[in-house]
Order: sequence, then structure tokens, then C-alpha cells
Amino acid sequence: MATCAILLIVIVLTFGEKAHSQLIEFGQDTWDDYFLLRGAAVIQQPTCDRNPDIDSQVAKAVKKKQDAFANDPLAEILGFEVDEDPIRRAIIGAAEICAEKHRTFDIVEARVTPGVKAFRTLEQGVQLVVKTSYEYKRVLLAVLVLLCASSATFARRYIIALRSARTAKDHYIATSTQLLACALLLLSATLVEQSQFSVQQIIQPLDVSVHALWVVGFTLLTLANLYYLFRPPKDLKPGGSWGAAFLAIPLYSLICLLVGKQFFSVGYYHGTATYLGMAREVGPSLLSFALYIWIGMLCFSVSHWLGDKDR
Repeated sequence: MATCAILLIVIVLTFGEKAHSQLIEFGQDTWDDYFLLRGAAVIQQPTCDRNPDIDSQVAKAVKKKQDAFANDPLAEILGFEVDEDPIRRAIIGAAEICAEKHRTFDIVEARVTPGVKAFRTLEQGVQLVVKTSYEYKRVLLAVLVLLCASSATFARRYIIALRSARTAKDHYIATSTQLLACALLLLSATLVEQSQFSVQQIIQPLDVSVHALWVVGFTLLTLANLYYLFRPPKDLKPGGSWGAAFLAIPLYSLICLLVGKQFFSVGYYHGTATYLGMAREVGPSLLSFALYIWIGMLCFSVSHWLGDKDR
């Protein structure tokens, strides 16, 4: 139910993004140049002089250059002459740009009716909600991963592996590797805070809330696997084969240990958590992928339920 709630929140947030896009299109269809009108509230009135005294400004610019040449010891040797034409053309060009800015501002302000203001307030309010929710998708991704990992760990039968743990040897091998993997992730996440290079160069700005979730989640998973290592389920079959037991190693544990070994061999002890933190940059895409998988599982369950009902 918790996983369902998170994915439903993702649906609502995705709907908000689409709703904002539709509002933008509606505004553009209703008012020409709505993109200019929606920014009228934040665009400041130009402060430049739209009707400058060209001759006075040219004289000031010429006088400034003459004073600069007068203080230059090489000017007497090389000689100097101030050309007014380029200066005048530059000042006239700047005055035309300034006048155009004032005209655009006046036109936009004249077209901002009460209807535009009301719609702009609604559209920008939705934009603020969408922008804020986009940042929270990173937190939702961490919560979803840790929630599913906790569920799989405590359920003891839902870990993805080549074969499920059925015997005592399967259990000890699978649980030991999970304990090592979670402990490695916890150590790596803890070392991230001590690495200025990692924080400033790779995952800056560091999302403190997501990082705290990783640390707390890995701590709980490590303790859970330590508990289950000494308190195995009672329905396990005795004995088993050590060769077959290694097939019960969860795939995430195997990948985590291999990646951790590679990083530790080069002294990059916080590398695992650093690159795991990078996943938050594509959090919305991963959540959408999880949503599609969940919908497929839901449809599969419904079809089986309907089939059993018919029988």
C-alpha cells in the first residue's frame, strides 16, 4: 500500500506537469505573445533615457577620450586624434535600442488586462507547484527504493536471485552477502560527508534530505540482515548444497560487492554512494519506469483474479 501511495503521488505530479503545459498553450492561443505577457509582472521598466541629447553625450565622450590621451605619455610621441563619427554612431545605436525597450514595455503593459493577470496568477501558481514537486521526486525515489528493499528483506522471499533461498545454507549465504552489501553501502554513504571532492565536484548541490534517507535506510537494512543471519526462518529445509547456495545470492548484493571492490581497490571508498546519489538526477525517469512496471503487475494480477473468478 505504501508503494502504491508513492506511485499514485507520481501520477498526480505528472498530471500537474501536463496541466501546466496545457495552460501555457491555452494562454498562447488566447492572447498573442502570452510568453511576453506572463513575464510582465517581473520585467522592470527600462531606466535608460529614451530621448537622449546626442550632441551632449558625444561631446562628453570626446572630452573623456581627450583627457585619457592627455594623461598618456606616449600620446605626445605617437600623436592622437579623436574621431567623433564612430562615437556618434554608437550613441545613436544605444538610443535606438533603449527606445525599442521602452516601446516593448509600454505595449506589454497596455495588453495586460485583468483577465491576463488572473490567468497568469493561476498558470504561474501551477508552475511553482510543478517545480517544487519535481525536486521532491528525488526524495520519492529514495523512499521507494528503501521501502521496496525493506519489504524484500523482511519478507525474505522476494529478493531477486537466480534461485530462492530454500535451505539453511542458502539462507546463510544469501543473508551474509546482503549484510556485506548493505554495510558497504552504509560505509560508503558515511564517507561521502568526509569527502569535499565528492560533495563539491560530483554531486553538488548535495541533497541533504536524500543523503540522510540513504544513511538511515542502509543502517536499518544492515541491522535487519544481521538479525536474520542469527534468527533464520523456521520453514527452511535443513542441509543443502554450498554450490547451489551461491545461486541464492541476491543480484543487487553481487553487483554492489563487485562495484565496491572496484572502488575500494583504487582508494575511492565513497564511490558507491556517490554514484548512487547521481541516480537522483534521473529520479523522475526511474519513477516513471517503476510506474509502468507496477501497472503491468497490477494488470497481470487483475487478469488472474478475473480468470479464477470465471472458473
